[in-house]
Amino acid sequence: MRACRSARVPFALETEREVAMQYLLLIYEGEKRFANLSKPDLMAEIGQYQSFGEEFASAIQGGNALQPTSTATTVRVREGKRLTTDGPFAETKEQLGGYYLVEARDLDAATRWPRRFRARGTDRSRSGRSRTSTEVA
Repeated sequence: MRACRSARVPFALETEREVAMQYLLLIYEGEKRFANLSKPDLMAEIGQYQSFGEEFASAIQGGNALQPTSTATTVRVREGKRLTTDGPFAETKEQLGGYYLVEARDLDAATRWPRRFRARGTDRSRSGRSRTSTEVA
């Protein structure tokens, strides 16, 4: 293992063995569609998320649903000055509704999970970003 000198806070780079990767699965949702669900449909969707969480509990490192974009505050720093704006940065058809942080051996394994969730009758989009984990659970 060797230390990285390029970051402000030093961290270890794993060089001697294969490490698991962590992937951030982003859940995008049309807020208006979600807000207009009937109670039975809402409970069915919540049940799908609960089933997904139970099925992949060993790989899920964290996650959460997010509040609607109407509760958001955008923070920017320009020329050393902090600027805050109520609401989202940009208007889009879909909004970030939540996320799962999962650990998987590779991208292929991590992208199988959202596909399986989609196969349960949803049409929401998911995206993923990864980072190397320096500790393997």
